[in-house]
Amino acid sequence: MATIKDVAKMAGVSVCTVSRAIAGKGYIGQETYDRVMKAVEELQYTPNKTAVGLKTGRTNIIALVVPGIRNVYYPKLATCVQSYADEKVYDAPVQHRLQSGKGKENDRKAVQPEGQRRDDHHMLQRERAY
Repeated sequence: MATIKDVAKMAGVSVCTVSRAIAGKGYIGQETYDRVMKAVEELQYTPNKTAVGLKTGRTNIIALVVPGIRNVYYPKLATCVQSYADEKVYDAPVQHRLQSGKGKENDRKAVQPEGQRRDDHHMLQRERAY
């Protein structure tokens, strides 16, 4: 798997220049941009999502938590969220949460279990009581 350093070496530029070219930020001459993008294509380079997240403070993750998958509504909801995520270049993992009767406490743990997850957006669908 190619790294940003590999791309920089192949294109004959600095890592910062590669980063600017990929992000589309800052001034880069057209010839330099073309060299960088050619190296990106040849090496099949894709940015490391973890590294990008550390730099930007964003994960591009939409967390969808649903109370069950037997109700036909939830798979349809998950499909719509995934379609939106694909359009916007987000990841959208779906978590099935068992009903424990703990309400909001359980909901909070589902979206931020012990402070470990760093999702940019949360969608929590609670079961409706009739």
